[in-house]
Amino acid sequence: TFIFSTYFSQKIAPSSIIGQSYWGWAIGASGFFVALLGPIIGSISDKKNYNVVFLRTFSALCMVITCLLWFSKPSINFFYYTLIVVGIANFFYELSLIFYNSLLIRVSSKEKIGKSSGYGFALGYLGGLFALLISIKIFIQADILNKEDAQNIRLIPFFVSVWFLIFSLPFLIKAKKYFSLKKTELKTKVVTLKSLIWNKKITDIGKFLIGRMLYADGLNAIIVMGGIFAVGVYGLKISELLYLSILMNITAFLGALAGGYLNDKYGSKKIIVFSLIGLIITSSLILA
Repeated sequence: TFIFSTYFSQKIAPSSIIGQSYWGWAIGASGFFVALLGPIIGSISDKKNYNVVFLRTFSALCMVITCLLWFSKPSINFFYYTLIVVGIANFFYELSLIFYNSLLIRVSSKEKIGKSSGYGFALGYLGGLFALLISIKIFIQADILNKEDAQNIRLIPFFVSVWFLIFSLPFLIKAKKYFSLKKTELKTKVVTLKSLIWNKKITDIGKFLIGRMLYADGLNAIIVMGGIFAVGVYGLKISELLYLSILMNITAFLGALAGGYLNDKYGSKKIIVFSLIGLIITSSLILA
């Protein structure tokens, strides 16, 4: 999110502005295809009981494709290659989250679902913080690795993939027991995207999907584009960018804990609306 996107805009793209723009388009395109195909894939998975297969497959594809960023050398010749790899890796990552997130109602009670979700996100940000600190100390600041042709930066995606594998492997091995529904118990029909969103009028699921696409993908864009935007627009140095990334992970960790607790107390809708208002205000202050 921070290190490799900045490397792309400064060392691979013809200019920082073009790098920012095309990086955003790559992430946006992958998000669009997830929004388009996600409901259909989820429906097929429910009917065929492919939840575990899809979860493992999409997670593995994300890890493998992320490793391909090693070949993104600091040259404009790797401009489109990098964008394609990033877009595809993000596509499979987001697809894997569909099945991961669907487990929440199975592993938590209705009364504690907010806290369970909050703890999950908080631990994710905490793990991301540790991975970031390791990347800074070993791959950026230390002289252990060869920095010719940005080899130290190009190794980070491989490290991230290994990190992903280590901490997801225990869950992926035991995932089958969480998806306990038998194939014969599943009566869900495969639905088209049109019938899912529109049935004489827009459905409640349709409203939810459209709303989520607008705010969740917008939030994802802020997270993904944060580092590249800070460097390209405000001219942050790499050391300042690293401090920013650490700070964002810490505040996200605290926000996830608080949000999970408040969700169970006040309800999801109120917390989402409150968070979006706060996001709009703070984002406006940055742009101002």
